[in-house]
Amino acid sequence: MSRRPSASRDQIVQAAIAVCRERGVGALTIGEVARRCRIAEGTVYNYVTGKAELLRLCAAAGGDAPAPIFERLLCERPAGRGEWMEAAAVRAVHFFRLLLPGLLVAWATPAGWRPDPAKQQRAGELLAQLILRAYPALTREDAAMLATTFLAACWYRAYTETVFHRQPDEAGDPAFARGLAAVVSRAARGAGSSEGEHEEMADG
Repeated sequence: MSRRPSASRDQIVQAAIAVCRERGVGALTIGEVARRCRIAEGTVYNYVTGKAELLRLCAAAGGDAPAPIFERLLCERPAGRGEWMEAAAVRAVHFFRLLLPGLLVAWATPAGWRPDPAKQQRAGELLAQLILRAYPALTREDAAMLATTFLAACWYRAYTETVFHRQPDEAGDPAFARGLAAVVSRAARGAGSSEGEHEEMADG
């Protein structure tokens, strides 16, 4: 007698993450996950109670914060600082798209999974380092403020898609990233000019 195909919880979660990345959260179903794992739909329920729990597991598997994204970018050598910021924006939005659905479910669940605040802070610090490396004339305080604004914009893009049940607008991500990188660039130049003016006034 041949054995029925089986899968681990991790394989099921990874299949669910793949569906979310490729087709959006709206396309995530227990049946689609079972098809990708080549198992019976009922087998998936041996590991999760339903889509809500599967989303929470996807969020937890995705990580608490996009810190690793910025760590990798700090090691890369892009063609220019604008390209650096654009890459950071696109990757951050992709991260939040995966995190948000499960996180929204978890927030509605008493004692549900929550992101680690320390890892969230670390992500902000790494992004501030990235911005400082791209725009060394900035102060640390200005870089930290720009990092907060940057992350908020990426979060909001993913949040509105999730809350209003829109399909992920991945085709529009490059334009969004260019716009956000341009905002960072203008703010950095403005902050640098202000610092110069303050120094001149102090010298005078």
